[in-house]
Formats: sequence, C-alpha cells, structure tokens
Amino acid sequence: MADRDLTCMTLLLGALSEEARACLGEHRLLTVDFENVAQGDPEGAQVDVTRLKSSSRVSFLKASLRNDSGILFSARAIYKALPSGN
Repeated sequence: MADRDLTCMTLLLGALSEEARACLGEHRLLTVDFENVAQGDPEGAQVDVTRLKSSSRVSFLKASLRNDSGILFSARAIYKALPSGN
C-alpha cells in the first residue's frame, strides 16, 4: 500500500472518529470501507464528514477527502457507543 493511501485513510479515519465522538461520546469502530476515487496529492486536502444516520447507540458516517480537483478518497464507517457506567 502506498504512503499516499495510508495518509488519506488516516485523515479520513481521524475525522470520522471525531464526528463519532460528537455523536456518541465514547465509541468503538465496527466497520470502515475506503474507496480510492482519484489520484492526487492529499497535502492541503479538506475532509468533509456527513452523518448518514445517527442515534444514541449507533452512527453511520461518510467522509470525503477532496482537493481543488475533486474527491481523492472516500470512506463509510459504522460506530457504536460504548456503555457508560461499567
């Protein structure tokens, strides 16, 4: 796997985790699916995160990494809230 791909995945996963924390508090990643959409340099790229569906227990999220030329990488993830108090 190329360094570029790892950089893109790391940026997307970080943004998805932040959004999951905002939705659920303490959470656990259940699944993530990455898609390499186009070649390009991720340096200076912007990450956009969308809540597809969210409740107090589970969040379905989508993220896109884009630069001036368009979307470079995208990801979909499912997060589950961790039980509190135990």
